Amino acid sequence: MYFVHGERLCGDGEMTQDFSVRMGWAIKCALKNPNILLVISGGVTRAGLPSEAEAGAVLVPFALGARRVLLEEKSQSTRQNIIFVKALLHDEDIAVDSMVVVCIPGQLDRAKYLFHELWPELFETPGRIEFRTITIERQAPGEWLFHKLLFLLTYIDPNEKLFLPVRKLIFTGSFK
Repeated sequence: MYFVHGERLCGDGEMTQDFSVRMGWAIKCALKNPNILLVISGGVTRAGLPSEAEAGAVLVPFALGARRVLLEEKSQSTRQNIIFVKALLHDEDIAVDSMVVVCIPGQLDRAKYLFHELWPELFETPGRIEFRTITIERQAPGEWLFHKLLFLLTYIDPNEKLFLPVRKLIFTGSFK
């Protein structure tokens, strides 16, 4: 299984180049192996635009087939990506033998920590999970610090009571 974390869409509804590249890489891998399930995770992060998962699914070729693609469209954070995908796989009665998590470099520490906390049976078994960071854009100087602060916030606010409102304030300028 390839688990692609979504990314906030641009104001015009387009995907970032990094998100497009991550999707392309995962699709290419899935096309090479007919037994691979492609999971795209990410909810609506801009009002009036599609979910991150739906935007990513636009790139999936017909050749891959709808039965090999699963969309999770409710999550607003890395934590929710994992929680909701795990529940969706359970509801669909899909067993996970192994997983490749595809994310941006800044999300890597957070993803590893959260998989360890939320899906320990997968994380703690050697060879069952692999993390791949796929990017074309260089990290802006402040972006490294921003992602380290998000990781710290994830650690001290495990239920996201502070994280989600702060994220909303950063992206919308409002808590509403």
